Amino acid sequence: MRVPLLLVCLTLACATSAPRPTAPAVDANGFTDGAKSAAAGIRGEVIASHIRFLADDLLAGRDPGTHGYDVAARYVASQLQALGARPAGEGGTYFQKVPFVRATPVSASLEFSGGSGGPLSFAQGEEMFLLTDVDRGTTDVSGEVVFAGYALSVPEYEYDDFAQVDVRDKVVLAFAGAPRSERPDFFPNLASAVHGQPERVARELMRRGARAVIFVWPPAKEALTPFKMLAGYFGFESMRLEDEPPLLPGGMMSVKAFERVLKKAGRADTVAGLVEASAQGKPRGFSLGLRARVRRESKIRRITSDNVIGLLPGDPASPTAKEMVMYGAHLDHMGIGKPVDGDSIYNGASDDAAGVASILEIARAFTRLGQPPRRGILLLFVTAEERGLLGSEWFARHPTVPLQDVVADIDVDGAYPINPLKDVVALGTDESSLGADVARAAAALGLQISPDPEPEEAYFVRSDNFNFVKKGIPAAQTFNGVAGLTPEQLAAYREFWRKRYHRPQDNFEPDRDWGPLAQLTRFNFLLGVSIAQAPSRPTWNEGSWFRRFPEPKRAGEPD
Repeated sequence: MRVPLLLVCLTLACATSAPRPTAPAVDANGFTDGAKSAAAGIRGEVIASHIRFLADDLLAGRDPGTHGYDVAARYVASQLQALGARPAGEGGTYFQKVPFVRATPVSASLEFSGGSGGPLSFAQGEEMFLLTDVDRGTTDVSGEVVFAGYALSVPEYEYDDFAQVDVRDKVVLAFAGAPRSERPDFFPNLASAVHGQPERVARELMRRGARAVIFVWPPAKEALTPFKMLAGYFGFESMRLEDEPPLLPGGMMSVKAFERVLKKAGRADTVAGLVEASAQGKPRGFSLGLRARVRRESKIRRITSDNVIGLLPGDPASPTAKEMVMYGAHLDHMGIGKPVDGDSIYNGASDDAAGVASILEIARAFTRLGQPPRRGILLLFVTAEERGLLGSEWFARHPTVPLQDVVADIDVDGAYPINPLKDVVALGTDESSLGADVARAAAALGLQISPDPEPEEAYFVRSDNFNFVKKGIPAAQTFNGVAGLTPEQLAAYREFWRKRYHRPQDNFEPDRDWGPLAQLTRFNFLLGVSIAQAPSRPTWNEGSWFRRFPEPKRAGEPD
């Protein structure tokens, strides 16, 4: 029908004169009143309620492939549903099934023959342990023994452990890790940590034809984690991803055990001298004139365990709505193991029930914003972190959402302050533009930003976030710092972790002050808001060592 001209004019006039919606005002740090109100609404007692459940003995340590872990996964999925997060797993669910091979050790032994005296044997224990065979069930390999420094060849640092020794068909002894220096042109901290990753080294040795590798736990690592404690961690069952190719048989020995091997071979070399030669870029490699036999047996079975994934969509009117900021925490812990002080359930309250709980409340805060941010918020809770970052590796290789749309990863693992929060540490963010987002979130809460207090530990490449860094995604691993603590508080903090890390004593504590963890959760929420609302996606800094990722696939690596 025809519309009167006057009505058309009036309609157009009303349309053109209607006020356009204006963007909410932001403060000096870029946050709206709504974002600050949502952050303030994060409550410590609610975070604690999640930890109480997830760290209960009922869940038996949330070991992947067990009923207790499955209960934890269903709990998290129900929380995501209650928050209105969309399922982002497989088949319209919150779950992604991850297939594993799991092995229970039966026996293991390492024997050296030749040289002086009779055979030198090591049983699984305090001086040596062999990694559980998750590939064959039975390993029995022998070969001549060579020492190959750190078993690395890194042309950019003019470093080659293989220049003096051929590892083909050999049993290789090599220091665990890599040289480390403060120089940018010779194994700076992050480069050292990446090049020295055991699996990376083992795959290179496998490519070169070695038969087995026994890593020697060097003095610098012994000072951080005593070998006896390390051996305890490997007392649990081992796992690998089902599509992972077989790995070189391997194990670990203490410095004392290595010194016994050198003595048997009649070598005058000292551990300190070998370490120093590598540190100077002049590594020594040599045959020991011995033979070694590596034997191990295990019982193998196949299991599945779920990653849990939810999505809070971005503003549909935003041109970057399909992009996502990812929050990640691991849902698993170590299950049931060797009793310590009468307790055998490794509940993992701080590691990482606290991270899971924190992210659930971050998700709740995003729902209180009123209007979704420019980018979506992906919530990823992975399995089998404690078995080698396996759940996050599976997700990175088999994503249930387009991985190219994930602009950043915020990893929350082991963030468990016990003192008033005065500062935060955000590992990896000095390598990318995320450093600016960290600064804004910290300033909004009056927090100081502190450097990595333990760079020698290389936490950034030992956590789930590194599987996404390898895909080229900028990441932040955040936790509380120790600035402003009195000597007594600092000592108590270190004692807290010494008694609890990977031990049954990592239990829920109902009388804890949950205020510091709530404040850290507010920081992580505002960090995500800053990234989600930014006009452009994060980038690696010029000159960042991580700009080399994603690396080309190497022989023997899974897709």
